[in-house]
Amino acid sequence: METDLNLICENISIFYMGSQHCEPGHNYSTGFCDRYLIHYIVSGKGKFKCDGITYNLKAGNAFLIAGEKGGYYEADHDDPWYYIWFNISGNMANNFLKSTGLSRKNPIYTTTNPQKISKRLEYLVNHQYENNEFLNCGTMLAILGDMIKYNANEVDNAKKSNIEYVNMCKNYIHMNYFRKIRVDELCSFVKIEHSYLYRLFISELGQSPMDYILEYKLKHAEKLLRSTEYSIADIALAIGYDDSFAFSKMFSKKYGISPLKYRNRFKIQV
Repeated sequence: METDLNLICENISIFYMGSQHCEPGHNYSTGFCDRYLIHYIVSGKGKFKCDGITYNLKAGNAFLIAGEKGGYYEADHDDPWYYIWFNISGNMANNFLKSTGLSRKNPIYTTTNPQKISKRLEYLVNHQYENNEFLNCGTMLAILGDMIKYNANEVDNAKKSNIEYVNMCKNYIHMNYFRKIRVDELCSFVKIEHSYLYRLFISELGQSPMDYILEYKLKHAEKLLRSTEYSIADIALAIGYDDSFAFSKMFSKKYGISPLKYRNRFKIQV
């Protein structure tokens, strides 16, 4: 089964996704020049060959195909795999690969929570929202965010510069802005202390981690107010606020005007 998402969101493009229950020994080879193809294994086993190396994979693994040379993959003869695949490109896709340690040289991903990743992917591939770019893109970002959160790959943080730590946190925020994000999550993600992360954000961005989170959320709210007919309550939920009053209060504090008045004053006329 294949789904044409063809989403062009800010900093990330998501073209196609699909799923396949493979027959024993089913094999395929492909390559991508300008985007990344990722297969996530829901069940069963198989092997992936890339640059002369063979990887034996099972449920909870994913493999990356990138570059002109591509890769070869084959379902196990006794327990053939069922996988879900998607291809992405853009700056956020590049950041996703860095955050999970995926690359041409290290093409295998492993998760610590295979049930959650599988459930999210299956839901999107089976229930994509037709003509609703916001929901499709948000769901895909939630999947990528969970893949980062439940990543079992070893990502070398020992030699990262200050800006690299900050960029990792920014990427995490960008993929999870639609829910509540605590600074403690960022600290756990990059494996550094709260006070140190605070100093890095102040040094590199001139604002605290919490201020950056809030600013990013409100920028998305601003776009939704300008370009959609969603209710104020729905927009609040879309950026992680259960309480629309609390959202309106924060928005008014930031922009000096309520969300409703902002919409009426600045809404793009079609």
